[in-house]
Amino acid sequence: MEHAVELAKSQLQGQTMQLEKAGRELERARSSLVALVQERDADRRQFDEQLGTLAEERQRTE
Repeated sequence: MEHAVELAKSQLQGQTMQLEKAGRELERARSSLVALVQERDADRRQFDEQLGTLAEERQRTE
């Protein structure tokens, strides 16, 4: 009986370590995703500004 309890504890510790590792990996992935979204948003703002500038130049030349 005691052996079964120790085995169960060992298995739970192993699962806990796997979950902690998965949690760290998930946090790294989330951070990377946040950075990518911020970069995309900055690129989009820059693109929108360039379009606005081009539209203004086009109106002036017409």
